[in-house]
Amino acid sequence: VRQDGDLLITIQNDGPARDGDADAPHAGVGIANLSSRLQILHGDRSALQLRHTDAGGTEVVVRLPYTEA
Repeated sequence: VRQDGDLLITIQNDGPARDGDADAPHAGVGIANLSSRLQILHGDRSALQLRHTDAGGTEVVVRLPYTEA
């Protein structure tokens, strides 16, 4: 979805929560690396959000600057 000049990519699953803190998703090495790369490439115009859904799954939202070629 395009929103305010950005591209939002949303990924959801409805599987069980990961072990550990049930209130907040954990960022492993891969997620931390992706977040770091987004910041290096796009600065504050990018974002990576992980959160638990009310239905019990996880949702990931990636925000990238959108430009037409």
